[in-house]
Amino acid sequence: NTLERGATLLRPVQRKDLFSWNGTCVTLLRGNNMDLFDEIVGFESHGIALRKFRSKKTGLSVVLAEVDSPLVQGYFTIATEAHDHDGCPHTLEHLIFCGSEQYPYKGVLDRLANRNFSEGTNAWTATDHTAYTLKTAGAEGFLTVLPVFLDHILYPVLTQETYVTEVHHVAANGENAGVVYCEMQAVETQPNTIVNRKSDELLWPEESGYRSETGGRLSNLRSLTNQKIIDYHKAYYRPDKVVVIVLGKVALNDLLEAFRPIEANIVSKGALPPSPRPWSDPCNITPLKASTTEKVQYPNADESVGMMTLSWRGPMYDNFLEGAALHAIWEYLSDGPVSPLQAALVEVSDPFCTEIYASQDTYAQIARRVKFEDVPVAKLPTLRDTFFTIIREIVSSSSIDMARMGTVLHRKKMQFLEQLETSPHDSVAAYVIVDFLYGSKPSDLPDAVAVPEFYDRLAKMDLAFWIDIAKRYILDAVCVCVEATPSAELAQSLEATEAARVGEQRGTLGEKRLQELGAIVETATQKNNIEGPAEIFTAKPVPDATKIHFINIDTVRNDDIVSDLSPKSLQLRDHVTAGHPSRLPFFLQFDQFHSAFVELSCVMDTSSLPDHLRLYLEIFLEVILKSPIDGDKGKLSYEDVVAGLERDTVEFHNGCGLDGGHNFTCGSFSQYIYISLKLERERYEVGVEWMRRLLWETVMTKRRVKVATRKLINDIPKHKTNGFSMAKTALKELNYDRNRSNHAATSLIRQAQFLKNVLEKLGVEIKKEDGDQQGEHMHAEGEECQHEEQGEEEEEEEEEEDVDDDEDDDDMSEDVQEVLSHLNELRVHVTTVSTLHFQVAGDII
Repeated sequence: NTLERGATLLRPVQRKDLFSWNGTCVTLLRGNNMDLFDEIVGFESHGIALRKFRSKKTGLSVVLAEVDSPLVQGYFTIATEAHDHDGCPHTLEHLIFCGSEQYPYKGVLDRLANRNFSEGTNAWTATDHTAYTLKTAGAEGFLTVLPVFLDHILYPVLTQETYVTEVHHVAANGENAGVVYCEMQAVETQPNTIVNRKSDELLWPEESGYRSETGGRLSNLRSLTNQKIIDYHKAYYRPDKVVVIVLGKVALNDLLEAFRPIEANIVSKGALPPSPRPWSDPCNITPLKASTTEKVQYPNADESVGMMTLSWRGPMYDNFLEGAALHAIWEYLSDGPVSPLQAALVEVSDPFCTEIYASQDTYAQIARRVKFEDVPVAKLPTLRDTFFTIIREIVSSSSIDMARMGTVLHRKKMQFLEQLETSPHDSVAAYVIVDFLYGSKPSDLPDAVAVPEFYDRLAKMDLAFWIDIAKRYILDAVCVCVEATPSAELAQSLEATEAARVGEQRGTLGEKRLQELGAIVETATQKNNIEGPAEIFTAKPVPDATKIHFINIDTVRNDDIVSDLSPKSLQLRDHVTAGHPSRLPFFLQFDQFHSAFVELSCVMDTSSLPDHLRLYLEIFLEVILKSPIDGDKGKLSYEDVVAGLERDTVEFHNGCGLDGGHNFTCGSFSQYIYISLKLERERYEVGVEWMRRLLWETVMTKRRVKVATRKLINDIPKHKTNGFSMAKTALKELNYDRNRSNHAATSLIRQAQFLKNVLEKLGVEIKKEDGDQQGEHMHAEGEECQHEEQGEEEEEEEEEEDVDDDEDDDDMSEDVQEVLSHLNELRVHVTTVSTLHFQVAGDII
């Protein structure tokens, strides 16, 4: 049964050793390890039992989530707060791995983790916390590494030598270096970094830690000292500011017992002075007084497209119902081609942007942000007003489609449950981390993970509720706008300024000092690379692999390659093929395992695709899930197709390569393209019908192809700012067959000109923006560059955009017919029945 008491949703846990009721736990445990910990809360959420403990002596928090998985994952999380841009949280994220009090050698953690069935360790630095991760197969190896990891976190060596190599130094050539320094150097002038930094500065008060660059700004890193890092570690890396989150099949007694020597070591260090809880000072969230708009520039030789972000403060963290409502309203407004914002700003002949991303920062007070990417520079000055005009019209006319809102809420609920199946470790840990940082009472964690229940409650809300949410948190709320434009001049200026700074630094230091600095780096590197003794790694035996809890999967294929079938697989084969595996004209594989969902995938082989069609793959993948359908069950507009897929699936996607290739890149096995639909188990047959219609009844139209082509063109400048991506693109261009390889055909080097040619064939005149060095942004025929001079022509264009697909296709030149003919030819070729590969994965019988 579910108890509902205000905003609190709790379930009694049906287990012999644990009974949880309204946040109060009575625990029966074998052994005496409860002398170490108090249990704060215990509950079960959607098949996962969670228990939260706090050390009686040290304040260290431990959370165990019993996830049904062969993997055990730990998140060692520290509440870190900074009020400057020195980057102490980020530097410690690196220095922690360089040795500890008991294991003073770099690399011990990763080597020990590898020996205990792990691929290694990892970490990240966020604005409000730092987290270290360990993932092992089975619990035995995890418990072996646990005390070693905590020793590194709580008692790292933090020597000057590790500071030199991992954080910052001046090399013998006079340039600044160090792992952390180089990481931040790679991102400091990136568009997203500049925009997000300015947005945070405007959204949060000057005294707030939420506006700090915890990664470190370059100028700050150059003056940072190792002593300041040591002092920061002493202030924040305390056991009472640490939570160890463990997810997987781990016996509670074994886990808590593993902390006994850790606790003894902490206590032996002596009592720590009182320290305030991070993020508890209300100065961090002083209310904003007025909306503001600021313009920034970022370095880019291509000045055709920019970006814009709009940000708001939302409800407090523990207002879970309205927090869920904000997730839903933004999904309704911005997700998918038929959402109001995308329909008006993206899926039009002359788009305002190529992508709209709505995101959330979950702090003590929630922050919402919507980002518009690849905005033509001529449209940047009007985008903010256009956005608010759309929202104002929705609010004033109460024009929220409640049927679609119902679809959004159901889909959000299903996506949450799907994530608990496919990524339970990450999903649950995210909620536990935020609760550790901002939760104020035991019931906060159960409430936070009761996401489906909140969506069920929201499904009962009326139109007035949603209009009020949009009005209070978007239309009438204080808004921060950052308008970002690219600047070739700034790119040149930054390069010249950096060269001058380094030159001046060389001159100031002099050749002798530079040689001394080079020797310091070499000595530090040698000292840091001293390996630890073998006894560290062999003190405990390699874990017993037979104790790993695996997931059972039964597989059948209609080619009979899998011959040694289990009884479950035989039952599955009979269910799928009715005893006639050769009756299907295509390859089919079923993978049966316990799940509430079924994923249906179709893999299409492009190996024999004619050369003249291969360049069309990018456009084809962009339109195949966003085009009209016409077949034996009637016609569907592209809006009906997208709305139907959103209604009937949990997610749908496609790509080139089997592991998620995206625009201008291919995944593994690049000769294949795919379509994948994930559905609730009971909607499996609906998914099969959708797959059939998408493959064989999709209609290529001039309007949809024009929108897709324009969107891809405006997406190109963003990729050109990524040096690593461009280097890979160049390598692929040099190494792959330009006619037969999808790597070469989909690269932006070839697509840039090809897409322009296609757009010209579709009747769009291509013009360069004033000052546009690359000419990537296109204007429709007759459109003026300056937005304020468009006048009646803009109105005529808007009227033209309202023409439906059928009327748009009446205007068919030979060039248009050629483009559509090639796309249809491509579709027919890759959907030849005998070449298709289908996979169905989930709970089928």
